[in-house]
Amino acid sequence: MPDTKRYRYKALKWIAGTLLGIFIVLAGLTWFLNIKSRPILTDRIKTLLYKSTDSLYTISFTKVSTNVITGNATLQNVKITPDTNRFKQLIALKRAPNNLYTVSLKKLVVKHFHPLTLYREKKLQLEEIIFDKPEVTMVNRQFAFNEGRAPRPIKSPYDIISKNLKEFSIKSIRFKDVSFKYVNKNVPNSVPFDIDDLNITLTDLLVDSTSADDPSRFYLLKDIVINLNNYVYHTPDKMYDIKLDQLDFRATTGKLRVNSFALVPLYDEMKFGKVAGYARERFDIGMRDIILNGIDLPLYISKQELWAKEMAISNGFISVFNQNGLPNKPQENKIGKFPHQLLQLLKAPILVQKIQLKDVNVNYSVFNSESNQRGGSVLKTPLEL
Repeated sequence: MPDTKRYRYKALKWIAGTLLGIFIVLAGLTWFLNIKSRPILTDRIKTLLYKSTDSLYTISFTKVSTNVITGNATLQNVKITPDTNRFKQLIALKRAPNNLYTVSLKKLVVKHFHPLTLYREKKLQLEEIIFDKPEVTMVNRQFAFNEGRAPRPIKSPYDIISKNLKEFSIKSIRFKDVSFKYVNKNVPNSVPFDIDDLNITLTDLLVDSTSADDPSRFYLLKDIVINLNNYVYHTPDKMYDIKLDQLDFRATTGKLRVNSFALVPLYDEMKFGKVAGYARERFDIGMRDIILNGIDLPLYISKQELWAKEMAISNGFISVFNQNGLPNKPQENKIGKFPHQLLQLLKAPILVQKIQLKDVNVNYSVFNSESNQRGGSVLKTPLEL
């Protein structure tokens, strides 16, 4: 082998050996940092949640895996649970929240947690946390001492974490495909409300020396975005399906938009009353482009009261049908049974200052078994209430 080729071969061999050595050192260093970062991150997460919630919540998980190169971490079999004894203490101290949450999920993903910033500056900065298919239970109990309070923590979390951290921030918290259960403890023997496939995004959570007093934030957040697709609810009497397609809500604007809403009877006009067993009005409702403006989200979160400045509905229909030939329901009193009167019986208060209807047709018809004919009337909008 000529000397030039021999030297070139040795140089390449040396470079390859050097790169291999550097790779082994970096791999070993990465492995070491990953192993060292896991107990630190685990302790930070558990301590932070416990202290920032005034000792109300604890988090548990079976396994945590980290990658310091990408700044990602994954927690397996996560459970966030409230301490009921601590909750009773907070009630006595008049610091208890109206809502109590329990969260469980198979996997929680933390993205870009910047470990060096945590070590050097005592700032825990996270880019994103993803709760994948969590099961969330919210129990609501309204307390008089929370009336009129601003949508801010009763006790600043920064005062609680300041000994360990100068700052805690998360750019985005995403709840994907949530199974949500709401339990109302204000009404005796109330039936829990369930909803699936809910998506919630919490934007720019910040805990520092000033965030608790920032008027542009609510619950330390800059915004809350809620999305629900293709929701179907089967009514308890098994006569209707309630269908909702594409609900979007953003807290900063207070605007809720529903692409379409429908109350769909499960039987045709002539069969509906026969299945019910008496002459029962059959409603068929379809609405599109439903918009509510000026929703007070903090009021709804704390008390489940829906207040909005305006509601606009465009493009829809309401069809009501009745068959007179069937027997009346025994001891049926129709006083108080009209839709607007039934709305007043809802336990959750609803206040909409103005309602606008456009291109909504209302059709009422009755089938007379003696004449074997049907008659009715039609009302067309626009209409403003």
